[in-house]
Amino acid sequence: MPKNQPSKATRLLASYSCWDYGFNKKIRYKFRNTSKSFLTNSDSVDYAFVVKTAKKAKVLHYIYLIAIFLLGLSIVNEFINMYQYHNYLDNLTVEDISSGNFDVDIKTPTESILTIFVSIVFAWFASFIYDFLRYKRTFNIANDIHEIDIKAFRVPSVEQNICIFSGKKPFIGSGNISKNSSFVLSIDKAKKLATDELEIIDFSEDEIYNTIQNALSATNQTIQKLYISGSLLNNDANLLSAIDGGKLKQEIWQKYCENNGNTIRRYICVTNISQSEEVQSSFFIRFVKSHNSLFVEITTTLLPPVATKYRIIEQFPQKISFIRFAIMLQSSIFTAIINLAKSMFYGFGFIFNLPERVFEKSRINKQIKENPLFDYGEKSSLREDVADTSLQTFYN
Repeated sequence: MPKNQPSKATRLLASYSCWDYGFNKKIRYKFRNTSKSFLTNSDSVDYAFVVKTAKKAKVLHYIYLIAIFLLGLSIVNEFINMYQYHNYLDNLTVEDISSGNFDVDIKTPTESILTIFVSIVFAWFASFIYDFLRYKRTFNIANDIHEIDIKAFRVPSVEQNICIFSGKKPFIGSGNISKNSSFVLSIDKAKKLATDELEIIDFSEDEIYNTIQNALSATNQTIQKLYISGSLLNNDANLLSAIDGGKLKQEIWQKYCENNGNTIRRYICVTNISQSEEVQSSFFIRFVKSHNSLFVEITTTLLPPVATKYRIIEQFPQKISFIRFAIMLQSSIFTAIINLAKSMFYGFGFIFNLPERVFEKSRINKQIKENPLFDYGEKSSLREDVADTSLQTFYN
């Protein structure tokens, strides 16, 4: 794969953000600037590229949703007019009818039905244009993407040396744990078997970590990281300052390595991505040295391929044929009817949730202030959320 070419997972996620508004919204919510949660980067996804694509595609989604919402309001208003018209007729007296005293400002049901029909036709046309444009946009995700400003979003760094997790699973972004084993080696046994000709050379945890990493880095991508529980960060200025970048200075990182226990764990991460770019396997190795033993932990994780639902660019042809054009024209009728029904929920939901979005930053800061165990950790990465969870056999 060329250096400047985004990975396969990146292209799949970016293209689906152009196609599906719900997924587009999920991306923008996860990487929003007001969030205080840690964002890990332990897979092959270029999250900056995905966020830029989602931000650009948001404009088309918003224009369509606003148009459908206004058309939906128009239809609801016409139903209200018909209801008022029938109530008006029921309240008319015999004298009003005989004298011809009618309120000419009230629409007749025929006029209301005609307006409803026109609104549905406009919704159909808007849905067709929307489907056509998002179809084209899905296959042109790289156009002018580098010019998009994403200062309002937080994107994980590719040079992270820490991972802050939430819950019991520390290996965020690496998929499911497929195997876990540990054992203890006795150091005293070697000392007892030593002779005068065999000199025992002591070693530190740091030396064994670096030795193993150097031995594995020749054939695999390796990195050392500290895995820290997200509820242990409050009042720790060093860790809190590293949330956005995900990287501690080397001397501070080395100091935290000395606490290689239950709360802070130091791992060597060995990552291998299949040739098809579909499956990522990772190995996590941890050592804990005491005065007479060496504890070794090895964990294997597997990140499955992106689920079929998100593989739009593989399911549709890149060029729109006449048959595909006709199908889009027909399917837009159902899209319009469904979205007209949902438009009221989308529109009023956006309005009612507006105060929460405006005051989200102050609300989160208040939670942090009131809760000493506020959890800064991440539960899963975006790549994990879209992984295929069905049982499969993978061939790397």
